Amino acid sequence: MFDFYKKLLKYCIPLFFFIPIPAFIYYIGLEHLSIKDSFVLQNKDREIKLGKAYSNDIQTTSFYYILQEKPEFLILGASRVANFKCEDFSESCYNANINAISVKFYLQYLMELQKNGYCPKDLLLGLEQWFFNNNFNCDSKDYSDEICNYLSFANKKQHITPYAYRKIVDDLLLGKINTKMIESKNIGVSAKMRNTGRSFLGTGYDYNFFKLKKSIYLEDDHKRLLNSIKENTYLDSRYINGNDINVNTINQLEYLLKFCKDNKIKLYVFLAPFSPDVLLEMKTNGNYQYLNKINKVLTTCVNKYNYPLFDYTEMNNPEITSYNFSDGYHGDPFVYKIITKEILEQIHEK
Repeated sequence: MFDFYKKLLKYCIPLFFFIPIPAFIYYIGLEHLSIKDSFVLQNKDREIKLGKAYSNDIQTTSFYYILQEKPEFLILGASRVANFKCEDFSESCYNANINAISVKFYLQYLMELQKNGYCPKDLLLGLEQWFFNNNFNCDSKDYSDEICNYLSFANKKQHITPYAYRKIVDDLLLGKINTKMIESKNIGVSAKMRNTGRSFLGTGYDYNFFKLKKSIYLEDDHKRLLNSIKENTYLDSRYINGNDINVNTINQLEYLLKFCKDNKIKLYVFLAPFSPDVLLEMKTNGNYQYLNKINKVLTTCVNKYNYPLFDYTEMNNPEITSYNFSDGYHGDPFVYKIITKEILEQIHEK
């Protein structure tokens, strides 16, 4: 028995040294901070970026920050609105770029904000084209219970999970984590290592994720995406085939439009651009006919409530090429500079 314990101790000694390392990285990287604590730090120093590598609490983060700041102008959408700069729209603005789930989710997100005493005066709402694909899974899930727990979750510190532990070990072995992390004041391992992430006002699409220098365009990724669309092998919801408009999504949008009208919110509906080569392939291969129908249906829908539609699905601008897109549907800052200028011109005309 003594020999057994002796051997057990011999093999376990390395673990006593190795196991604390991922936990140390997790905490030194400030991955454990609650959303409330992150808000306090970023509010004190607006240069601090937030980018956690081992958890995804983006919905909760935006929800909490919005209720703390109560901005007059709210930008709501997924990562394709992240490049809108708050200072371009208002002195009181927040960019809530969260995960793209459905129109219904955005509606219930806004309704829960209202229950907590907040409604924006102006709302720039970014919708995804694939929401309107008849084959998009526009489920009937009720998100209200999930969203109403955001505030209580915002006060909780995070603890290292088995998933986070494994990912940290992998990142260490791949050399993705080094002493550079200790020197950074940012929040989260991702933000510390790449000096990118969400600003205090929510803005910030992480282009360094692509490890690019002069251009964000990835030629191999574009070719792979185009081939997948041609061969119908892309399983992501963004590129599912579809020839008709999703009636359920339109119904959800009607509820959202009415909610905004009832609460005197000035709404601006926005559709982000695809890269020219990806859009051309989708429009010519015959499998995405719903794209040709979106503008007419949405225009009719939003005009009923006297709201404008900013449809940039196809940017007819000679200055914009596929080299301005990282992955076929995320435009670079130059793209959004042009879009912002045009949107603001039309808003100020009204």
